[in-house]
Amino acid sequence: MLANVLDPLYQLMAAILAAIYSVVPNYAVAIFGLTCIVLAILTPLTLKGLRSTIKIQKLMPEQKRLQAQFKDDRQALNEAIMAMYKENKVSPVGGCLPFLVQSPFFIALFGVLQGMSRVRRYPASVVGKPFSEWGPHLGKDAPADAIRLGDPQHLPTGSRLYDSLRGMGPDQWFPESGLKRLPHAPGEVKAFGFDLAKSASQMVSEGFVKFLPYLVLIVLMIGLQVFAQRQVNRRNPAAAAANPQMQTITKVMPFLFGIWGWAFQAGLTLYWTTSSALRIVQQWALYRFDPTLSESVKEKREELAREASTGQKKGSGASAKKGEDASSKKKPAPMKPRQALREGQASSGKAQAKPAKAGATPAKDGAKLSKAGATPAKDGATPAAKESKGAEPKSTSGAPKVGSASGSVPGGAKSGSNGSAGGAARPNPGRQQPKKRRKGR
Repeated sequence: MLANVLDPLYQLMAAILAAIYSVVPNYAVAIFGLTCIVLAILTPLTLKGLRSTIKIQKLMPEQKRLQAQFKDDRQALNEAIMAMYKENKVSPVGGCLPFLVQSPFFIALFGVLQGMSRVRRYPASVVGKPFSEWGPHLGKDAPADAIRLGDPQHLPTGSRLYDSLRGMGPDQWFPESGLKRLPHAPGEVKAFGFDLAKSASQMVSEGFVKFLPYLVLIVLMIGLQVFAQRQVNRRNPAAAAANPQMQTITKVMPFLFGIWGWAFQAGLTLYWTTSSALRIVQQWALYRFDPTLSESVKEKREELAREASTGQKKGSGASAKKGEDASSKKKPAPMKPRQALREGQASSGKAQAKPAKAGATPAKDGAKLSKAGATPAKDGATPAAKESKGAEPKSTSGAPKVGSASGSVPGGAKSGSNGSAGGAARPNPGRQQPKKRRKGR
């Protein structure tokens, strides 16, 4: 049914192939020329699809607003978005329009390649008879010794391409048939060393050397398609944000075509490889010379540059703030040995000042004992300290002189015992001197 619908397209593409082959008798060159013609026919649609994608990108702020407004109502959101597209005369499938239009050409080429490699099988009893007496051909269940005849389909009869495929192989040909002796086996469409009518899956069993050209062609096709898509994203950075569904499809399609290239004829793989290479050149030319596309790309790049500079400023401010917070949270630097020694001495001096206050009570008791002529204190006071304590009642003013040799302190006995000059009590600079009470109080 599909073949009947696309039969006019089959005839058209077969006629184009036959015309190119009549100029350059090479099957691969004929497929390359056909690809160039198809791509040239689809260039206006490709340009329209790219412009539609740019218009959708410009509507992204409005689309985000609608998504926020109808976030709880999916149906209302879809209706609002479609109304927005209709109002701005934008088609949501405009970006995939070239691919959709190119699909019938791909299917038609598949049918033409199958027709070019068609082979009829006849019983071995026809040997020695003219072709007009051969009768009907056998089906797919023909015996191994059947006579094979190349009988291309869809090609114009009498064309150079038709004559190159119509005939018998050199191993079965006989002159009585009145048919052409082909230099290759019937059904082969060879170019540059490999058969375009066979698939990579069929050539795996033929050995690695024969299989290698088919594998290289598939890898080259996938690589060119991926590169072409990256080229579009580089020139149009917001394409993924504008239409993520289409971007997902375009990312999957190269690998899907790789699977098809494994199963379908090498001629189809060659067609799509050539199409991918030419599409890269086509996109470069469109973005270079079309004013709408070049202006949109320029504006988008400037916008991205502004966003990048703003992001860098914010990032530098945040990093500076983080640096300040980190510096404020830093631990104090370790003290040097001398500084630690001074700090330790100061802290020990403060610690010694507290017992001095508590030692005031023993000092009072010592003063009473000296008045009563009691024995010296148990802490081993020197005679000089005893004389100074005994001299306190003889003071005229009744108050001891601070800092004089006769001034007594609770720790004076210890100071004298530590080897001070003349046995006199020296005030300890690290201890607080207790105040003396006047005599008679």
